[in-house]
Amino acid sequence: NKAMEYYRLAEKIYKKLKSRNQLAQIYNSMGLCHHELGHSSKAQSYFLQALKYNKKVKDYSGIAANNLNLGKVHYDNEEYKSALKYAATSLEIDKQLENSLTTGVALSLMGSLYEKQTAHQLALHFFQRAYSLNKAMKLHERVIKDLEDLLRVASTLKRSDLTREYLSLKEKLLSQFPDLSRENQSKPDRVNALNWMEPLN
Repeated sequence: NKAMEYYRLAEKIYKKLKSRNQLAQIYNSMGLCHHELGHSSKAQSYFLQALKYNKKVKDYSGIAANNLNLGKVHYDNEEYKSALKYAATSLEIDKQLENSLTTGVALSLMGSLYEKQTAHQLALHFFQRAYSLNKAMKLHERVIKDLEDLLRVASTLKRSDLTREYLSLKEKLLSQFPDLSRENQSKPDRVNALNWMEPLN
């Protein structure tokens, strides 16, 4: 994997330079690579290393991202109690930082976690918050996912009124941005880990 080769080389350089900020970013990116490959234990290990360095340098945005990515790993492993703890921590930090971009991801993860635990009313609450926030920022791709989440939970709750409302909103958005339908279908149906530093291709 070329990305991992780059990250290992960068890790050696930043260790020599004792650059804790850069090491935190590299470890987060290595975690993302392993997460994409389905190596959950390795991904968790790298996210924890990133979290350790971000705490040392007091990079609260990085700390929020690491917590969210750890929440995603535990979510994938069906360890919902641990996932909820990390997601809630990320959400609280983002709230203090007023970091709306990542707050939407955290809210979506919280909704998915409550849905998995059949706490559907709570799931609806967090999905609604994610939808409102992403809509305000005009993040249309995320909004489509939010509406699909809301439709699924509304159907489970047998809320026909909400089902009609969300279906209408989704159809309206897709009529304005038809490419969103194709983009959404090409992606796996899961909560995305937070790429606060994108892995290299």
